[in-house]
Amino acid sequence: STDNNLAQLKSKVDQFSVTLKDPNGKAYELSIDSNGNIVKFPIVPTKAHFFGNSLLTSNGSATGTYGRFGMNATDHNLDYASRFETCVLTLNPSYVYERDANSGFEDLTTSDPATVNPLIQTNYLDKLDGDEDFVCVQLGDNGSAQAVAVLGANVETLLRAIRTKCAGARVIVFGMWYSSAEKQTALFNAATNTGCKYISMS
Repeated sequence: STDNNLAQLKSKVDQFSVTLKDPNGKAYELSIDSNGNIVKFPIVPTKAHFFGNSLLTSNGSATGTYGRFGMNATDHNLDYASRFETCVLTLNPSYVYERDANSGFEDLTTSDPATVNPLIQTNYLDKLDGDEDFVCVQLGDNGSAQAVAVLGANVETLLRAIRTKCAGARVIVFGMWYSSAEKQTALFNAATNTGCKYISMS
């Protein structure tokens, strides 16, 4: 039907992206910042920051040789952030990254800005320098039914804040180990509404 065709066309337009290469072959993707300006970010990152729950930070000691690493990883080199690092380093030896815990964000049961915004500022924005070109937010596994109800709105607020501070960064939402259709939809919509990308591990 015409409606179905229009829906399919809209879906393709929404997912449309442009990849360009400089004379040295380095690839970039175009995006729009919060002021409506065109910005570029590299396909292969140089400086990344990962925020996650126990799948990123539950093992080890924050002051140990390797810091914390992800739950169920048998070694500090085998959680998802470390595997990503191993892959990227083959393409860009200058790649570096940091990791931090979500620190209760996915447990929030309110979308009141008076509660949400200070948490975003302290646990995310204050830990970003602003010149990152890749930011990954992994969450969604935890939280009560009440928390799930506001997950989409809160993640959308978070992603908008990260994109504003790190205008040159590709921002990824990554989840979930313990999944549901409701949470999948919430994260997908939050990413789509803010010009980010959602990657499902389910």
